[in-house]
Amino acid sequence: MAHRLLASGVRPQAPVAALAEPGLDLAVAILGVLKAGAAFVPLEPSYPDQRPAATLAAAGSEDLLVQADLATRVPAPRRTVIGETAADETLPATSPSAGAAPGDLAYVIFTSGSTGTPKGVAVEHRSLVHYAHGGLERVNGHGRSFA
Repeated sequence: MAHRLLASGVRPQAPVAALAEPGLDLAVAILGVLKAGAAFVPLEPSYPDQRPAATLAAAGSEDLLVQADLATRVPAPRRTVIGETAADETLPATSPSAGAAPGDLAYVIFTSGSTGTPKGVAVEHRSLVHYAHGGLERVNGHGRSFA
């Protein structure tokens, strides 16, 4: 998925949206976006069609990863159907080396829009690592080094 995104023109930190129910397709989308060095933008399938479309536009994303059964819900300039992509012999089988820096954008989530218009919250990789580290501290009762 990451190589497919990079081949389609996705650049580092570019927002890439995904419209998928929780499960394997969504996991593939998230990992593919992050491995491509792009920023993941989740779209909620249970919302009315205008909400995911508005979120896609507000995020400035040209790319949409979508489950097959949701493929017609949101228009996007570049669309990839998750789960229907056959192995492409022309793409490398190795992990891409996009490499994200701590200050690079990891994902953008949109608030519920209490003012009537949802607002995007951008999260950098360093914040994501700090959050994961805090979760480990709570579970293990002490901090663990990622070194």
